[in-house]
Amino acid sequence: MNRRAFLRTTTLAAAAPLLGAGAVRVADKMDRIGCTTVSFRMRFPSTRPKGVQATGPDLDLRDVPALFAERLGIRNVEVWSKHFPEPTVAYAANLREAAGKAGARIVNVQLDEPPFDLSSPDAAARRACIEATKKWMDVAAACGAPSLRANTGGKKDEPFDLPTTADSFSRLAEYGAKIGVRILVENHGGHSAKA
Repeated sequence: MNRRAFLRTTTLAAAAPLLGAGAVRVADKMDRIGCTTVSFRMRFPSTRPKGVQATGPDLDLRDVPALFAERLGIRNVEVWSKHFPEPTVAYAANLREAAGKAGARIVNVQLDEPPFDLSSPDAAARRACIEATKKWMDVAAACGAPSLRANTGGKKDEPFDLPTTADSFSRLAEYGAKIGVRILVENHGGHSAKA
């Protein structure tokens, strides 16, 4: 081996760990970025207002993970409940499979449909909302999402009863612990919008 070949080989060998670390850092950064299907609401017939022209071809929720991964380089997909053509465990399992094939994953389900009132002063109505949310948590688990965001509910002029709302979310958190789905809340409508 001549000196030039030796230097090239040893330089590449010495630099390889550094190049690998840089590649890992870039991959790690991309693993921290996600995109929600809400951003593409005009491409879903279920969320596009009547009379408004689509901004591109209609999307099927199962095609979104590949679209995000291939076109955007994003592998973390948040899905909106309004984009599920059928909120079933079977459909969610198909979505999870599609995400896996695309090298993506479902990271959260945003629950907005139908409107649930987890703050309802009516105990029977609130129990029904809790049970309906649990079914969506099952859907989230089936598509591989580690979390589901639910709204607190509550009407505009209705007083906010924190213990009632906290009880709903505590029950959902207990259920989520059994199936591996965290329950999230954000300042998104209802009482939580006032927080």
